[in-house]
Amino acid sequence: MPCLFQLRATDAQLNRRDLVVTSPTGSGKTLIFWLPLLFNNNGTIIIITPLNILGAQQRADLATMGIDSQYI
Repeated sequence: MPCLFQLRATDAQLNRRDLVVTSPTGSGKTLIFWLPLLFNNNGTIIIITPLNILGAQQRADLATMGIDSQYI
């Protein structure tokens, strides 16, 4: 079940509001940017991660769900 901060952040994205989330490792940020991708494939979401390996892992995980992504 999503936490309150995850629900609020997802709601903000689905309502096309700008959003910045900072939260500790393991707190559930991934769910925040994956949920809108599942409901709206017409938008662009930019996610900044501190390590290239995290970007590569996110890309691989999204590809298994049929969601195209890139990381730089």
